[in-house]
Amino acid sequence: MYPRTCSFLCGLLALVLLPAITCAQSASEKGSIFDPDAFSSLGSWEQSTGDTVINTDDLTLTGFAGNGALGLSQSGSIEIAVFCFDSVLLEGGSVTITGNRPVAIISKTDAVIGVSLQANGEDGLINSDTPALGIAGGYQGGVRTTETLSLLNGPGRGHLGNFFSGGGGGAYGGAGGDFAISTYHADGGTPYGTPHLTVLFGGSGGAGGNRVTDPSNTGGGAGGGAVEIAAKGTVMITTGTVVSVNGGAGNEIGGIDTSAGGGGGSGGAILLSARNIWNFGTLHATGGHGGDTGGESGGDRGGGGGGGGRIALHYENTVHLGETDVSGGRGGTGVPDSTIAGPGDPGQSGTAVAISQRPADLPLPNDFPTGPAGVANSAPGGAELPQMVADELPGAPQISMITDFTYPDETLCASGEDLTSVYLQIWAEDGIRQVWPLRSDENRLQAVVPD
Repeated sequence: MYPRTCSFLCGLLALVLLPAITCAQSASEKGSIFDPDAFSSLGSWEQSTGDTVINTDDLTLTGFAGNGALGLSQSGSIEIAVFCFDSVLLEGGSVTITGNRPVAIISKTDAVIGVSLQANGEDGLINSDTPALGIAGGYQGGVRTTETLSLLNGPGRGHLGNFFSGGGGGAYGGAGGDFAISTYHADGGTPYGTPHLTVLFGGSGGAGGNRVTDPSNTGGGAGGGAVEIAAKGTVMITTGTVVSVNGGAGNEIGGIDTSAGGGGGSGGAILLSARNIWNFGTLHATGGHGGDTGGESGGDRGGGGGGGGRIALHYENTVHLGETDVSGGRGGTGVPDSTIAGPGDPGQSGTAVAISQRPADLPLPNDFPTGPAGVANSAPGGAELPQMVADELPGAPQISMITDFTYPDETLCASGEDLTSVYLQIWAEDGIRQVWPLRSDENRLQAVVPD
């Protein structure tokens, strides 16, 4: 669904009511946000059909002559593949993300994402020394009977258990699930990073099972990747669009007795940053489920579920958090055998937050300067302006004072009521222009009038 509009004539301005701010909190840190002005543009990315492949290893993008650039996350320890555009409008076709580095899609104006983006971790493999692989910064899953390593499997990796145990689930925003029954134990991973995504990590892998005897071992799922979408203006995820960085599942075993399931990989990271963010789609960063087991005589031990990932929306003016999912994966099933076998524990939920970056020094209404000579501060305007025909809606924004609104490239100040989630429409010789305030509050806003 798109924002409903509600226009009111007031001098040269109409105010348009936007969706209410959801799940907002203030913060001073801005996370791993890349400034579009710091990167060269590849041009405009407009797509309604066709297939585009983003390769974060060689920094290429199908259909573009130039390459992306390398950026460093705030800690300086994580390389990010950055693709900068004048504008982004994805309405159809497909986009495939490949490569090991996290990806940042940034726009010097707006970014409208109407094509689903996926950077999910692979599911674990059965009875194999080949790990499940992550993409876009997601760490690989653990393999059978082998302890995980932070370099390969991530800072929140699940851990290999003692003999006969299912694998521990990977962690990120939420802890990974354990396997813990009787004397058999495998630890899930420990959460890392921050809700604000100060560092753009991917998700961590789950550990493999430790049954030892073939063919009853499974690998852990890989962690979900890390995706950033940033714009100087507005980021919109359209209705029906899914951005997913889910962790892979621990491999499942059916019909084999005394088996040990792998741990699920943790969800990855989704970072959106813009002056205005409207999510009408779905953002997923879920943990993979632990590997299921299912022999007939018992002795089966399920893997721990992967922890949920992290989703952060950094905005300056308005935000619609929309539908998000950072749930942990369920624990893998296990057929009980007395007190020594059973299911793995579920992973814990991750974090999904909207963080206001609005400056704190917005002046109070009585601090506004006097308007230009000959222009009244109250009820400005004239008979020649367009007349409003719609009735005023209850709860609509009300303007009581406007100053400095006739001079291009100068600050416009307005005071009134219910101004938190509004933007301006300005009547000019070439038609109506939309202007987002630099900042706004319940009873005041500031904007720059364009030429």
